[in-house]
Amino acid sequence: MSGDVFKNIGAGAVIINRSTLSHAMNAAGRTGGQETAAAIEQIARFIEESGSAEAAENFNAFNEELRRPAPRKSLLKSLWNGVVAALPAVASLADATARIAALVH
Repeated sequence: MSGDVFKNIGAGAVIINRSTLSHAMNAAGRTGGQETAAAIEQIARFIEESGSAEAAENFNAFNEELRRPAPRKSLLKSLWNGVVAALPAVASLADATARIAALVH
């Protein structure tokens, strides 16, 4: 599998790492079911559309941790809190954020 290739990226671009996202969705699907995997994808789209680089950075780190064989829940919670702090509007995705909350608690 090859990694992501980023070209012609302008200043301030918000990028969710697709490879990491895919692995995180697979891990979330095993843990929380397909609805949780879909929630992660929905949140990724929301963050990209928002343009919040800080939320994207926290979310990419969240996905990196989630894909580990034994993700650390305290770190997942901290990273998720970072996403919410950077982009409070993510709370409007009530079903998706509830699924993430179930992963980190």
